[in-house]
Amino acid sequence: MSVDETLLTSAPLASISLGGEIVDQAILDRLAQLYPQARIRHIYASSEAGAALVVSDGRAGFDAALLTRRDGLIHVKIENGRLFVRSPYGTRAADGDWIDTGDLVEERGGRVYFCGRAGNTMINVGGQKAFPPDIDAHLMTHPNVVWAQVTARRAPLVGFLPVASVVLRRPMDPDAAENMLIRHCEGRLADYAIPRVWDFLDSVPMRASLKS
Repeated sequence: MSVDETLLTSAPLASISLGGEIVDQAILDRLAQLYPQARIRHIYASSEAGAALVVSDGRAGFDAALLTRRDGLIHVKIENGRLFVRSPYGTRAADGDWIDTGDLVEERGGRVYFCGRAGNTMINVGGQKAFPPDIDAHLMTHPNVVWAQVTARRAPLVGFLPVASVVLRRPMDPDAAENMLIRHCEGRLADYAIPRVWDFLDSVPMRASLKS
C-alpha cells in the first residue's frame, strides 16, 4: 500500500507468512497477484495459546470444520462470539484448559472470520453491532480503494456511527467517490454498517511504528 509494486515484486519471495493482525481477502488476493509462485499462509497465535492455527488455502478466516475436530493437539471453539483455544503449547497458567483469546469471530458459509478484539472494535449503532474489520475488508474489495479504516463517531439518537477514512487509487471528486462506495456497500453490508461520514486522504497514514 505504501511501497511501489515494482520494488515489491523485485524480491522473488517463495514463502509469505502473515500474523498479528486480521488478514482480509483483499490482502491475500493482492499478495497472490504480486507473488503467484509464493506459498502464502496466515498464522494465528497468541502469547497465551502459542501458535494455534495455520491457514494456507488463500482464503480469509479458517475452515469451520476445525470447530468440531477433536483428533489433533489444538482445539478451537466459539462461545458468545468469542474464540477459545485449547493447546498444549499454551502458557503454564492455562494448564491445558480453554483459553479465551479475546477475539471476536463469526461463522458464515462454513468459514470462521475474525471480527476484531472484544471491547474495542464493535460499533454500537442504535443497538446494532457493526464491526470495523468487516467494513474495512469490504471497502478494500473495490478496485479503486488502496486503503480503508473505519472508526466510530458519536452521534445523537443512535449513539455511534461508522466513519470511513479512505485512500483511492485514482483521485476523484469526494462526492462522487462517496456515492460510488455507498453503492458498493449497499446490498453487501447492513444499512447501519455503511459509513455515513467519509474522509478521503491523499496517502496511507503511517505511525512511528510503521503501521497504518
